[in-house]
Amino acid sequence: MHWFESLKGPAFWRRHSIHLPILAGSAFLLLAILTAGGFVDSTDQFLLTIFHAYVGEADPSAHIWSRDIMRDVTSLGGYPTLLLVSIGAFLVLLESGKRWEAFLFAVVAIGNQTSIEIVKSLVNRVRPEYGLDMALTLPRGFPSGHTAETTAIFGTVALIVTALGTSSELRILSCTVAILISFGVGISRLYLNVHWPSDVLAGWLLGGLWIALAWVLLQIRMQQATIPPPHPPTKSGALEITPCPGADLP
Repeated sequence: MHWFESLKGPAFWRRHSIHLPILAGSAFLLLAILTAGGFVDSTDQFLLTIFHAYVGEADPSAHIWSRDIMRDVTSLGGYPTLLLVSIGAFLVLLESGKRWEAFLFAVVAIGNQTSIEIVKSLVNRVRPEYGLDMALTLPRGFPSGHTAETTAIFGTVALIVTALGTSSELRILSCTVAILISFGVGISRLYLNVHWPSDVLAGWLLGGLWIALAWVLLQIRMQQATIPPPHPPTKSGALEITPCPGADLP
């Protein structure tokens, strides 16, 4: 019981925050290697077939209303939406005097997008044979850019909101919105048949990696802010010694 209770406290996550990016990065790297080697192709084909059998339908002529809904959901991970969210979050942080957090958010947004393009060119994985939006997508599919970007952008916003010590209602709301959008966009990419399951999983892992890195940097920043400054020297050059309360002085 004591071990379980320790998991719920913030001290546990502060002590082990450095492990989070290592775990996310290792899982993403392993998945990228397996995908590039073609070891997950049969598994992806099986999982996507099962998904469309119970959740979605790859036939463009079926379920027009649900297809339109999924296109609306997937647009949350498109460049216009994410650009507006990123600029808005950056400006709000600047106006609030949180310049360091604004810089961190910009680093996450740019770094995540750069890493997506690098990995796509290295793995060079072909998307499913046909999809509902193939005319609007690029040929390389690993990782899912929509999924990785929504995870990193909305997740980092929720992380900063939580770290700034806002109200519990706002923290819960920001985390809930980030999780729902990230999950919804990932599922929509599968429904529209423009990504394999491992592409979407890799998007979640890559976005989570950047959130974990931001969390580590925020922990370092908060620890530095709590360190008291050293006592300045006196005019004579010697450090001023403050007597203990109650000490007898001659």
